[in-house]
Formats: sequence, structure tokens, C-alpha cells
Amino acid sequence: MLSAVTSHLCRHPQLHSHGHGRRGNQWSGVFNGLDAVGRDAVAHEVQDRCSGHPERDGQYHYHGPGSCDTDAQTQAHSLAGFALDGFSIFGVYDDQRIEMTNADLDECHGHYHEIDLEGALTESFHYHLTNEYPYTLGCFMGSDVVRMRLAPPGQQGQALEPPPRR
Repeated sequence: MLSAVTSHLCRHPQLHSHGHGRRGNQWSGVFNGLDAVGRDAVAHEVQDRCSGHPERDGQYHYHGPGSCDTDAQTQAHSLAGFALDGFSIFGVYDDQRIEMTNADLDECHGHYHEIDLEGALTESFHYHLTNEYPYTLGCFMGSDVVRMRLAPPGQQGQALEPPPRR
């Protein structure tokens, strides 16, 4: 069963002054790196040929970079989407086409440098997908983010607790 999802993102996101954002993430069908019992989802769950699968309620999603998203997997600094705090999420390669690893990124899975946003080079914080856990965001660096679990049509979503830090 498919359902529409609407997200409102901050056009000009701001970093938290203390550098720690809320944990948990979900955007365009990408979840955090954990399965329902808190394990590495990519290592413990069955994934299809595109590295995704449906959750219990039927919503198809990824826990990391999808293997069918060829731009995010192969192109230099490819925009993969936006986090709920408004910051950009790029694929697994930086602007020099070097694969990003956890060692290159902060605890939220991002870093700060010049990127192309809407055709202009801008110094900005942004996230990257990687091929190692937690694959997506470890937390949000932006200002307050409302985290809701999507619900099937006719049911109300519920607030999510952040995943544990590994």
C-alpha cells in the first residue's frame, strides 16, 4: 500500500550551537542504520537487489545508499536528498570522487566545506551516505526536528525515540 508523504524542510538550516543534534532520520524512504531490535539493519535484514525492503506497515525504505541509485553510488558529490533538519545529503563520494568513510565525517555523518547549492558554491554543513554503519545520519546537526513514524492511511503516526549510539 502506498501513501503520500509531505515534508517541510528548513530552507536555511542552522547548526546547533553545541554541535549535537537529535538522532534518528528518515527522508525519501531512507531510515537510520538500525533494524527493529537495534542491530545493524544492513547486516541483519534481507534486502532486495536495490538494497531496500518494506517495513511492517509496507513502506519501502533503505538503511543506507541504495544500490539502484547509481548517482549516489558512482558520481562525485551527487545530491541524494535532504535531511529533516534541512541540510543536504550527498552520496558516497566527495567532490574529488573519493569514497567517504566514517573517519572523514563527524558523529552525525557530515562535515562542513564548500558545496554547490542551487548553482552557487557555498560553505555549508552537509551529510554523506557511506557504505559502513551507520550508512546514513548518526544524528541531526540542525535545529529542532520533529520525528514522526509514518502510518498507514487513516492512522496517526507516533513520535520516535532516537536510536542508540553504537
